[in-house]
Amino acid sequence: MRNLIVNAFQSELFNRVLARRMPEIGKLESGDLAYLHRNGAVFRISSAEQAIAEQKRAELFEISPSGPLFGEKMIAAEGRPGQLEREVLAEAGVQAADFSRPEAGRQPGARRSLRVPLHEAPIVNEEPDGVTVSFALPSVRMPRC
Repeated sequence: MRNLIVNAFQSELFNRVLARRMPEIGKLESGDLAYLHRNGAVFRISSAEQAIAEQKRAELFEISPSGPLFGEKMIAAEGRPGQLEREVLAEAGVQAADFSRPEAGRQPGARRSLRVPLHEAPIVNEEPDGVTVSFALPSVRMPRC
């Protein structure tokens, strides 16, 4: 049960980072850790020039900025993305090191893509009391970093 609660908290923090990156979740920035969709690898965007050069690949959905699942082995973003992640932690009243405590289950942490390509176009059905949206997602590789 404790592991479930800690994982839910990690997801909540990821969602807070994601919300702050909206509506430009596909825009790479210096300091980002880019997620390579074909194999789940993660690599650092170390400069504004590299962010501009890699943006075409992001537009083609080959790569995306990643967000944190905080844990002891997670690689932190740098620059503005890293600052944003540190602010989310501080606002929640925790530190990254808290996830390595025994009572937190020593979560290793990971990076995951801020966006996921759909396998096919979504199907939207309007109903009297709402809307139903159906779509298919690929399996997502979760690198531990």
